[in-house]
Amino acid sequence: MKILVSTTARLSHLRALLPFVTASVEGGHHVALAAPRSLAEYVTRFGLRHLAFDDVSNDEFRIIRDTERFGPETHAPSALRLLAAQSARAALPGLRAVVEEFRPDLIVRDVAELASLIVAQSYGIPEVPVQTTCTGSNCQILWVGVLLA
Repeated sequence: MKILVSTTARLSHLRALLPFVTASVEGGHHVALAAPRSLAEYVTRFGLRHLAFDDVSNDEFRIIRDTERFGPETHAPSALRLLAAQSARAALPGLRAVVEEFRPDLIVRDVAELASLIVAQSYGIPEVPVQTTCTGSNCQILWVGVLLA
């Protein structure tokens, strides 16, 4: 099976998905990792095929992050939604090209990476969301969505 794993530009999100990627490769699946260009060094360091896409610029990320800091009780949810929307908008063209090139049977995506959800639905590819969490350098998978056939 060809599996495309897609993640955000946060290294912690990539690290949390590595056990799933490793198990899939060991299970005989053909796995590629779709991630923002900014993670290229890390993806190749882990020995994975990197299919790159764009993400928000560092300046855009800082602006959104700083908005969240000004008033977490009122701005945090909207700042996170804005970051997710801007990231998806930047990633969408590249992820469409990735799917055209790789032609996956399944997309496993970090729940925060929304462009792969849009692409999966528009191409009719099954997708499974994965929720990760990190405390310091300790990252783990919280839950994996269910693939409904």
